Amino acid sequence: LPTASIDGLVLTIDFVSSTTFEVAVVNASGVVVYTGVYSAQGAVIILPNLPVGEYQLEIEDAEHLYGGEFEVKY
Repeated sequence: LPTASIDGLVLTIDFVSSTTFEVAVVNASGVVVYTGVYSAQGAVIILPNLPVGEYQLEIEDAEHLYGGEFEVKY
């Protein structure tokens, strides 16, 4: 399983081993506000300046789709 954490607008994702994965951040209205594809053991992503609100994080590798939620507060 990957782990993910967010500090401000810096999103960190870690996998146990190297893999190719896609990251998507979706706002409360269902609009994708960030997407990227990475091929590594993890990624440090600086997200765009997101408005205050709730977001869904989706991480997809070749076999699984993982999800979580976070909130942006200023």
